[in-house]
Amino acid sequence: MTERTRPNDKLAVVSVRTSERLRTAFETTAEAHAMTTADVLRGLMAEWVSNPRPVSAFMPATMAT
Repeated sequence: MTERTRPNDKLAVVSVRTSERLRTAFETTAEAHAMTTADVLRGLMAEWVSNPRPVSAFMPATMAT
């Protein structure tokens, strides 16, 4: 007997994989600019506080829809 995978389980797996890819891309980009991820996050938060925008404005162009 096989166990069926519920749609929410599949979404969770996709979410984790996407999050992992985004985290890796974020860390790689920060490193390429000789910055720590903490510095980048502080900069993003400062930018957002001074000029609030939807979160999608901070997404890579390929992710924002």
